[in-house]
Amino acid sequence: MENNRELKLMAAAIAAVMQIESGGEIISHSSSRRIGTKWANDHRRMASGNASSINYKNKRSIMR
Repeated sequence: MENNRELKLMAAAIAAVMQIESGGEIISHSSSRRIGTKWANDHRRMASGNASSINYKNKRSIMR
C-alpha cells in the first residue's frame, strides 16, 4: 500500500515539473469560469436566495 502511494506522489511531482517546464500551456481555466451574461448572473443570484440584480442596485442608490 505504502509503495503504491509513493509511486502516485512521484508521478504527481513529475507531472508538476513537466507542466512548469512547458510554460503552463497544459493547464488552463475552462470557459465555464467566465462571468456570463447579465441574465445568468441575475438568475444565479436569485437561485441562491439573494435579491435580483436590479433590486440589489436600487438598494445601494441614493434617493434624489
